[in-house]
Amino acid sequence: MIVYESSSLGAIILHLHGFASSVKGRKVSTLHRLSKEHGIGFFAMDMDYQSSTTSTILKTLEVIISGLLNTHRRVYISASSHGGYVALNYLRFFRPCVSSVFLFAPSYNTLELILKEAKDPDRWLEGKEELEIFECETGLNLKIHKDFAMDIIKNDYEIIKDNRVNFRNDCNTPIRIYHGTKDSVVSYKFSEMFAKNVKVESLELLEDDHELSSSFSNIANQIFEIIKREV
Repeated sequence: MIVYESSSLGAIILHLHGFASSVKGRKVSTLHRLSKEHGIGFFAMDMDYQSSTTSTILKTLEVIISGLLNTHRRVYISASSHGGYVALNYLRFFRPCVSSVFLFAPSYNTLELILKEAKDPDRWLEGKEELEIFECETGLNLKIHKDFAMDIIKNDYEIIKDNRVNFRNDCNTPIRIYHGTKDSVVSYKFSEMFAKNVKVESLELLEDDHELSSSFSNIANQIFEIIKREV
């Protein structure tokens, strides 16, 4: 499924949803509604992360961004949880042409998080079979692509590993991070660690959960005001 809204101001937000999520989530509906109110474009599609590899998703993202830049002067990325993991790796490994990145409780170590939920993952880590897990946050039973883990390990996609931040120090794309201090999925301390080691535009810690359930509407409004000032 794809959600698209054209822009009257030459700017568009590309949103990346989280793992085991889709464009039917609350963040997508909020951002889409506000995009229509503010005249800013909006694009989101079901990424189906678990059925692919991070490398394939990154290549797909590059194609999407290149296409959006043909019709818009500015492209912004907003991203939730694992979507943030993808967005940060896009900034690491591609020539970023986006104007800014907004991250909502981003994951910095998706493979590590999956392994905490996994039982007997050895054959999956070797790329020999799919991994079946119960995803606690969504309550879904998931099958994860057999090459998902090997792809992350081979390409060193984990952003934080062994208490070390794995990111380029020459990234000039503004990064704004919003993270809840009550997040039980991805600790806000990872965002603190990242912000201490990487130049970020801002890190906003909120008294909220992983979904930013009580604060996301305000965050979204702030984002559109930031974009309108820039365009």
